[in-house]
Amino acid sequence: LFDHNTATSILYALVESSRELGINREELDGTLFVYAEDYSPGLVLFDAVPGGAGHCQRIARRLPELLGHAHRRVDNCTCGRDSSCYSCIRSYANQRMHESLNRGRAADALAEVLGLDAGST
Repeated sequence: LFDHNTATSILYALVESSRELGINREELDGTLFVYAEDYSPGLVLFDAVPGGAGHCQRIARRLPELLGHAHRRVDNCTCGRDSSCYSCIRSYANQRMHESLNRGRAADALAEVLGLDAGST
């Protein structure tokens, strides 16, 4: 179970890491879906291209790979673990959330999903 800020940090780790799959960052975005108070928010990725570009279908086929790229992005960044920067999960598109983005919590949650020890590379 993770909170809204952690979910947002994970979401942007995934979106920013989409470049590793050959996806133009400006062509993919995401949001959270909160369906119940006692559950972690759902992560929703979507094509940001009119009519869609099929990026989410490609991501679905390569989700474990994207999760790995996202984990490495947030786990290996040199900014403060309780913060974030433009090298890991900050972007112009999410500037209103910069203060709540936390790469350390995203790294820990992604490590758990991937079955890794927290803090591993």
